[in-house]
Amino acid sequence: MKHRFSIPALSVCFGAVGFLLRLLQNRTGFEPDTGLPIPGSVPAILLPILLMAAAGILYLAVRRVLPKEMPELPFSRQFDLSNRTGLFSALAGGCIMALSGVSEIVGAMGGSAAAVSADGMEIVSVNTGAGGSGLMIGALSVAAGVCLAAAVIACRKTDVPPLILLAVPVCLLARLILVYRLRSANPVLADYYLEILGLMFLILAAYRLSGFAVQAGRPRIFSFYAEVTAVLALSMLADGAAPSALLTLGGALALTAFQQMLRPGGEEAFKEE
Repeated sequence: MKHRFSIPALSVCFGAVGFLLRLLQNRTGFEPDTGLPIPGSVPAILLPILLMAAAGILYLAVRRVLPKEMPELPFSRQFDLSNRTGLFSALAGGCIMALSGVSEIVGAMGGSAAAVSADGMEIVSVNTGAGGSGLMIGALSVAAGVCLAAAVIACRKTDVPPLILLAVPVCLLARLILVYRLRSANPVLADYYLEILGLMFLILAAYRLSGFAVQAGRPRIFSFYAEVTAVLALSMLADGAAPSALLTLGGALALTAFQQMLRPGGEEAFKEE
């Protein structure tokens, strides 16, 4: 039982360090006039190293305590759906994802999106790349969040597998394609690589979560992707609470909640506890 708290706590620690490094990079690692990265910036060098180290350590941690595969059991027996705290957290995560999409849609219609600055002291305007792509990106975020929230509600009220979970990674993948097309025009990779990585791991974790709905769950790899998503989400907050950061943060919250409800050995393991 201890790993249900120790591994997420480890992710939070890595995410906190990542947040501080990203914050330092934003303040000291870019030219004030041009926005270009300063060569040799220590935070810019240490942040990717930290992320790689976090991924390696988290993989070893989940490998030690979680099985590779799950017994072929219904979704309701693979997760402890009587855990109200976990269900509420997963539902809240889906709602945050949907709200991030609403913010993107509003920003695209107005040419910018409202976001909280990194120091939390003011509301700033973030350029979203507007136009039809911005509206579509926001709509896909809303769809992913709504599908995730609907799955939480469905699995609480019925024993039918929440197959709507399969739509979450599909929506996020389509979003990734559109986001990358917009962001790749920026020659400064350091500006957006965290966003792309966060979205990629969120897609992978959501895909693995949907596998439990079709009795193809992989607890070890699902937990690994979920924890790395949490690290990236916390690191992204140093750029301010922009819609992309809120999307990843909401997804990480929902994934962590499902991880907490997971019964690694199925119904038998649950009875033993």
